[in-house]
Amino acid sequence: MRYKIDVLKTDIKKGKRQEPRSCPVARAVCRTLRSQLKNFEGVSVYGGPSGIALNTTDDVSETIDAPIRASRFISKFDKGKPVKPFSFYLTINN
Repeated sequence: MRYKIDVLKTDIKKGKRQEPRSCPVARAVCRTLRSQLKNFEGVSVYGGPSGIALNTTDDVSETIDAPIRASRFISKFDKGKPVKPFSFYLTINN
């Protein structure tokens, strides 16, 4: 299934650098998926070759390659560079 993820100004303001579970992208993914998936528990977002690790209440974990746009955002944010709200799509096999 394909989900539109909107990273908002509040996600950027409340996001934490170098924190896989609290960065703006993680906050946006959590907000979106909690309202869409019954068994969604949490997310971790990793930089470098960026990946998004999704965790479910039934102890299943799936790692998805982050879209290029999200990867670039994560890199800039973690380096303390200015970033703006944006959107991207995330495809999950659920």
